[in-house]
Amino acid sequence: MAHIRVIKKQIEKMINNLVFIKYFLFTLSLINSIAVWSMDSSYFLPPEITRQILCHCSHNDGHKGKDIFKTVKTVISINSVCKNFQELLDNNVITTLFDQYDNTLKNELIIKIIFCKEQSVIANGISPTFYQSKRRLVSVLLYSGAELKDAGALAYSALKYDDVELIKFLHDEKKINLYQVHGWQKIPIFFYASSIKMVELFEKKGITLDSTSVDDSYPNVLWNAVTCNHIPVEVVGYYFEKNISAEPRSSGWSLLHTLARNGYANKDVDNMLNKVQLLFKKQPASVNFLTKDKNTPLDYALYSLYCNSLLDLNDRTSAEKMVTFLEENGEKKSEELLPQPAKDGDECVLF
Repeated sequence: MAHIRVIKKQIEKMINNLVFIKYFLFTLSLINSIAVWSMDSSYFLPPEITRQILCHCSHNDGHKGKDIFKTVKTVISINSVCKNFQELLDNNVITTLFDQYDNTLKNELIIKIIFCKEQSVIANGISPTFYQSKRRLVSVLLYSGAELKDAGALAYSALKYDDVELIKFLHDEKKINLYQVHGWQKIPIFFYASSIKMVELFEKKGITLDSTSVDDSYPNVLWNAVTCNHIPVEVVGYYFEKNISAEPRSSGWSLLHTLARNGYANKDVDNMLNKVQLLFKKQPASVNFLTKDKNTPLDYALYSLYCNSLLDLNDRTSAEKMVTFLEENGEKKSEELLPQPAKDGDECVLF
């Protein structure tokens, strides 16, 4: 124990001089790495000493705005050096690191991180290219006491990328309202869950799955799940098992109409067609079902393909596959079902 006390005194002296911290961290990580490699626990420093060192790794160079960002990067660097550091870099250590910065600075930095270089974050969420790096930065600040006035963009992205851990933290610790609306569609944010595991988390947290939306295009969570490309067919099936209403909208649109209309926007063709198959099974009456405007799902699939051509989109695969799949399964155009006047008609009632 004597050599431990000597090491501790030396460390405490070094802590008073921030110039040596980076060098010591490198040495400490090297020692820990050797210990892992050799499986000899005698190489490890006591956890309480390592925590004390980590708590003194914040930056204080006189410019708070730059210092807080440097500290965030330091935390991420420490976290990636060694697995032992990940366990020791707990919420208490992180909070201590950021105590010297006020919450206004933390809040401003979070907004900059989330929206930096991405103009469409509100509508589309954080892009997959930047999500993991931004998520780590934002998480550090949130754990240290920062608040998000509008957590919509972050929560939407976490749902889109099935980040159950972050959603749980935002709900439990930051008391985020999962019923809040997001984007121009004005639908509850929990509608965007992209896995059964996430939906089950919502159920445990008391979320009412059959809650309705003010947007008639997406009256409940099932309609949004059918439409959204990133939500897999398994989640749609789970909502059917929970008896979420699949009744046609006031316009007469069925779920199949909605999915067919959005055919051009689906990048995951297999997932889209699997949803069509599920709807054939769960709602056989929707086949050749006419809306109030007298249009069938195939009419809308053809219109989707037309929009694809009109917008000069390079990839017509999803829209073409939708049309072909519907035709192969007995779907017809409205002109084949309704009496037609004795004159040349357009290809589709919608055109």
